[in-house]
Amino acid sequence: MSSSFHLFEFDSDVMQEAEARAQQMGVLPKNQYGLLSVVTGFVGEIVLLRALQQDADEFGKAVLEDTLNYDIAIHPNPQQFKCTGSQDSHNQETVKNSKKIRIEVKSRRTKVEPLAHYMNCVSAHNSTQQCDLYAFLRVKYARNDPETKRGTVYFCGAMTQQRFAHLKKYSASTKSAKLDCFYVYIRDCCSYKSLLQAAETFCKDAANDAAKEEVHTQPAPTASAH
Repeated sequence: MSSSFHLFEFDSDVMQEAEARAQQMGVLPKNQYGLLSVVTGFVGEIVLLRALQQDADEFGKAVLEDTLNYDIAIHPNPQQFKCTGSQDSHNQETVKNSKKIRIEVKSRRTKVEPLAHYMNCVSAHNSTQQCDLYAFLRVKYARNDPETKRGTVYFCGAMTQQRFAHLKKYSASTKSAKLDCFYVYIRDCCSYKSLLQAAETFCKDAANDAAKEEVHTQPAPTASAH
């Protein structure tokens, strides 16, 4: 990944939604950074979801599923990949039963523009989530003040869980980093454009596989009596 980052701007409507969700969830026991870190996490999640809903619309449908294992899922778009050999009424159910990309969003606050040699981290106590991809974001508030209710989100790369497991390194907690974590370098992650390209290929293949499976499982027509 190059040192140029894909940027997303956000304003008060994102901040208000993030604050509302953070208040509802509260601060989890192992959170060492307070409610603002929860807000920041939701800012990144909301911004990425909205971007994917727009940029992946031609081939997939990005939805917030917000499970313990992942945050966002991209399903094949039923309007783009029709189920070959089946009626349109079966299309939604076919895509629903097809594979999806499960994305776990990792967001952190930053006061400076990130660089390629910076680290993308996953907390050691939370490194067994069942997701397909990690998406790493850094949230920079305008004037470094969350009270401005606006700012910039840097897309700092994405990586499959399998590749992360292969490349990750361990870092023990320090005064500035209060939790044990595993990390990879930003430069080793893929760009936002590459993420979209991979998602398009995945969604197309998944929808086509689901369509073929549906055709194979349809009952054979019975011969009419004469």
